[in-house]
Amino acid sequence: MALLPVGIRFIISFSRDQWYRAFIFMLTFLLYASFHLSRKPISIVKGELHKQCTAGDGPESPFSDPSSSTRHGPTHWLLNNET
Repeated sequence: MALLPVGIRFIISFSRDQWYRAFIFMLTFLLYASFHLSRKPISIVKGELHKQCTAGDGPESPFSDPSSSTRHGPTHWLLNNET
């Protein structure tokens, strides 16, 4: 009887449990990698949010003391709010 090739002997040397573990590991790795690559860096998001938040502000300072303000609600609405 002929010997099996080295690659075939290597494949059949693993048990079913080892194949499942390797499959779950690769699936988890690929899903996490795709999630990581699809998200935007925080520096880009922070800059865009800052542009939207300051677009509606008037001459009022964004760092004014909240106790000195008599506003109880927003005095303006952002006109181009996509969220």
